[in-house]
Amino acid sequence: LRERGGRDETEMDEAEERVRRVEELLRNQASIQEASHQQVQEDRTVQAFFMLSGDPTEFQLPSTVERELGFAAHHAIHHMAMVKIIAQETLQLPPESLPVNFGMAPSTIVFEQSR
Repeated sequence: LRERGGRDETEMDEAEERVRRVEELLRNQASIQEASHQQVQEDRTVQAFFMLSGDPTEFQLPSTVERELGFAAHHAIHHMAMVKIIAQETLQLPPESLPVNFGMAPSTIVFEQSR
């Protein structure tokens, strides 16, 4: 679980270590599946907890590991869009310094390519 206000939010070394631990966890899961020659036929069920307003009430919603990883990857694109704006507007990073579609939602890329 994510610890709000944890050191990984303010200290680069801690953030990098957190990323390494998550990466190791995901690699271990993939290795276990490969070693047992299993193909995941059904999604692995988890419970996700969300606050949907300023009220501290949390809602528990059923989800899957795969769905949550997909959501996290898609949400990261949103953060990359903000990084792009900050880098270009505040740090004056030239636009060509980043990939052309950096921070752009895949659906937006597909839509623009279809025009």
